[in-house]
Amino acid sequence: AAPAVPQADQDPAAVVFGLGYGPVHESLPFAAAVLAAVRERGASAPVPIPVPAPRRDPADIAERIRHLGELHQQGLVTDEEFTSKKAELLAEL
Repeated sequence: AAPAVPQADQDPAAVVFGLGYGPVHESLPFAAAVLAAVRERGASAPVPIPVPAPRRDPADIAERIRHLGELHQQGLVTDEEFTSKKAELLAEL
């Protein structure tokens, strides 16, 4: 059986204009610009959609750093491992 085709307003690959997303007179010029850009680029070159990494809860990161510190104090994690992993976790904030 063929996969179900999602409704346009639920399809992440679709762009819907003027259907409850603002006044039509504002969305139509934008729709025309998008269409022109798609036609100029050509259908053979898909546009990659960047997916942002989910933001981590700062409290969760703080807890993981505390736990890492405990492992470091117990001698289960080296200074280098502690510093490296802590920097990785802080970069997620």
